[in-house]
Amino acid sequence: MKKIVLVFISILTLMLTSCNKNDKKADIITTLYPQYSIAKEIVGDKLTVSLIVPIGSDGHHFTPTSKDLIDIKNAKLFLYTSDSMEVWVKNISGNKVDLSLGLDVCEHEHEHHQHDHVHYFVSISNQIKMTLTILEEIEKIDPNNSSFYEENATALINRLTIIKEEFLLLNKPLTIYYVGHDVFLDFTHETEINVFSLMSSFTDEASITSKDLQALINTIKNENISVIFYDSLTMKKTAKTIQNDLKKDGYSVEIRPFHSFHNVNLEDYKINKSITELWEENLNVIKEFYE
Repeated sequence: MKKIVLVFISILTLMLTSCNKNDKKADIITTLYPQYSIAKEIVGDKLTVSLIVPIGSDGHHFTPTSKDLIDIKNAKLFLYTSDSMEVWVKNISGNKVDLSLGLDVCEHEHEHHQHDHVHYFVSISNQIKMTLTILEEIEKIDPNNSSFYEENATALINRLTIIKEEFLLLNKPLTIYYVGHDVFLDFTHETEINVFSLMSSFTDEASITSKDLQALINTIKNENISVIFYDSLTMKKTAKTIQNDLKKDGYSVEIRPFHSFHNVNLEDYKINKSITELWEENLNVIKEFYE
């Protein structure tokens, strides 16, 4: 029985880590989900796009395999976040594009945290700029379909612009409390919605200690917080634990998922959920409590 269970776990792990790998060589390879989603929307069925970081991973600790490096080298175009986010990129060759170039990726001071700003992609305005850059690079590798690509890119930019305007229409000032690392600096700047991270440093869910949890619980009580948003990809279990522990103390708090745009779960990947849909879900959970 033990052997059967181990075999099953091995098969399941292989399925999850390879579900976003395409046996056919991809024309375009990307690291994080925003680049993947944008490229997919632009190219339609004209070119193939692959996401190299496994589904469900936030990408911070990703290291490419030897096969990944070969696929990148053979691709027509490789889109990545930045040299700070993917430090391994400097060692590879190929038609690679750093999407942070030309964007504001300097350090920002935000409340009580200061960060090397590698999360520029968690911003509607920057995703619009990324769309224009990706469009330009795609047209270089396939100029014959430029009109098709430009039409798709324009439609995506229009949808992103509308969503940004909806965020701007929300009543201000507005602060939401977030369980996850502090990635919403540009989003706060462009929408005046303060996403206050309850975590003082980057920590994955497996590394959170009972002391960390108690500190989060104490902050929620002291600030009289009634709803917390959590990183939909990495902090669901932590948020649920906080909610249950508070309930034992007679304190009620609502929890809601909030996308940080590093990646998506398997279900969202299978339905090819777009970045505009992710933004709309974030907008709707804010409206649920603050409109």
